[in-house]
Amino acid sequence: MIGGKASPVAWKTLSRVLVPFQPSRRSIAFASRAVAASVLALGAVLALGYKEIAWAPITVWVLALPRRSMVLTKSLYRVLGTLIGAGMAFLMLPLESQPLLFMLLMSAWVALCAGTANLFRNYQAYVAQLAGFTAPIVAVLVYGHLGSIQEIAKERVVCVLLGIAASAVVTLLFSKRIQPRDVEIEARALAKQGVAWSAKVLEKTSPEPLAYNHGLLAQIADLNSFCENAAIESSAIRQRLGAIRRLVSAVLALVSSTRAVERLNAPADLERRGKAVRLLRAAAELIGKDDIPSGQAIAFRHLMPTDAVADDPAHAVETAWKRDRLEEIADGLDRIAAELDVIRTGPKTRHSAPPLVFHRDWAKAFSTGWRTLLACLVTGGLWIGLGWHGGAVAFIFTALATSIFGNHPLPTAGMRRFSIGVSAAAITFILWKALPFSATAGFSTTLGVVIALTFLGAIALANNVQPGMDYNANVSQLMLGPSAAATGAVAALFSGLDLLAGLGIAYAAFAWTADREARRGARLATSILADTRRLAQGRWQPHRHKWEATLYDRLYQSGLASAGSKACGDGLRHCLLGLDMGLEILRLRGLLGADSLNSSERPIVQDALRLLGGEIPDSQPLPFLELDALATRLTAESPGAATSSRYQAIGAMLAISRCLEQWRTPEPAGASHA
Repeated sequence: MIGGKASPVAWKTLSRVLVPFQPSRRSIAFASRAVAASVLALGAVLALGYKEIAWAPITVWVLALPRRSMVLTKSLYRVLGTLIGAGMAFLMLPLESQPLLFMLLMSAWVALCAGTANLFRNYQAYVAQLAGFTAPIVAVLVYGHLGSIQEIAKERVVCVLLGIAASAVVTLLFSKRIQPRDVEIEARALAKQGVAWSAKVLEKTSPEPLAYNHGLLAQIADLNSFCENAAIESSAIRQRLGAIRRLVSAVLALVSSTRAVERLNAPADLERRGKAVRLLRAAAELIGKDDIPSGQAIAFRHLMPTDAVADDPAHAVETAWKRDRLEEIADGLDRIAAELDVIRTGPKTRHSAPPLVFHRDWAKAFSTGWRTLLACLVTGGLWIGLGWHGGAVAFIFTALATSIFGNHPLPTAGMRRFSIGVSAAAITFILWKALPFSATAGFSTTLGVVIALTFLGAIALANNVQPGMDYNANVSQLMLGPSAAATGAVAALFSGLDLLAGLGIAYAAFAWTADREARRGARLATSILADTRRLAQGRWQPHRHKWEATLYDRLYQSGLASAGSKACGDGLRHCLLGLDMGLEILRLRGLLGADSLNSSERPIVQDALRLLGGEIPDSQPLPFLELDALATRLTAESPGAATSSRYQAIGAMLAISRCLEQWRTPEPAGASHA
């Protein structure tokens, strides 16, 4: 009986363990390409008679990414980062006789690069990261070797470059080139999800502080990354980048407009809103079927009353506001349809894509820099000051981990990934050394074992198990490194502990302040409010598309990768509220600029903008009540002479007031993050 009960449990546990290694056509193809690239790189360095051969397959595994464009893009930037880091390493190698100065300068270089990486995006940031940790990889492991340090360092750099070349060659020869149709499929998936989510926001019958969707925003990030990388090798995709960026803005604007309608939530308008929900759902279905939802925008406009007051005199402001927002939803569908058409057929005229907008977070860059410096100084001090035998390995992994933790919203997730991959590699190596025949096994036998192990690791990596990359890189280093044959199981165990110690010091530097994310979220909120004040003051007058792009960049920065973090969730909430407020402020400024308000209305709108442009201390409540009072005052101005512009201004002021009211309101328990 005991055996009968234990067997299903054991089988279920084993099944869970084997899930990452489940083969599929896609994962087998990816693993085969990656292993072939690692073997090609090994063959090249062996033909040159090098001893530091492990660095070639390590580089291949670092570049092992699921999409062809990502591999090629990362390869280009890795060459640049490697050359910069190696150049700095060669400059520091002559300091062999001054170990303390060597360690201080190396720590400062790694910290400078880790901080700089926070000022860029995607693989541009990777260049700075790589330049930082390549220097210790090249210089530290040869530090203290007499006579041949320059040759060993050069050999290591050449091995890395050959690994990059092998990865790029195999990718070019054996992976499918991304076509414009692939971009269209990804773009349609984003548009469909955005329109469907807008319908979900609009159909709610009870107000809640904010509706947002981590999945939609993460999909935007994936689409941007996918297209930016694919554009490097495809002029056709490069020509569509402008449409992709405008599509992202259109989706964000559509969801913003539906949030504005949902905020008012008037029972008198439920029937019209129900029709709007059905039209949005139909539009999402059309997008999913490769159709352009142009007709849905026309149908939306049939929902709008031609005269706000005549339609419902008791709810004139509310009705006019709804009419304007329904018009914006229709415009959003038109924008989405137009950009999908450009993505499908290509632009009719050649023009450059609008530049990416991104915010440089200098405070985060400085924080990352000093934390990295602190971690490297601690590890380096233990290594140089106390003569720690494994300090060199620990220092390298401290440098590598801090460069990554500094750009990761959640260091704990990064530490978990490293620990799993490195520990699994160390255990594998210890088990290999414990086998009786491993001591006499030739290079070909060892290479065969490495190929088999890394193939399994690549299957896991293809199934989105990120520790597979760290496992393969470390298995290659442990089993193919210059001292692998002479390293016993006990020495391998201590080497693994040294490595984990380096990771632990790096993790402690970024995780020791529990409120780090909360402070970053508060800084983000302050920055967004400062931007809305600039809009209200008229010191910054961007086009609404520029504002949408700016706030999307804040969304990207605030925590798309950390959906489970409350601080990042607050940052995301503030970004979306800031997006909505900014669009309404731009509407108010547009009404003033168009001279569409009369002499009694203009001063009230100007008072509202002055109120929004003033400094509000954190200890004081945001002025949503004062804004409501101004909206009421504007409503009372000459009711018989009410104009559409006045209703637009009142609606915008009320919308901003709702956003300000929700700004410091915590999200209710159970709110959906679907």
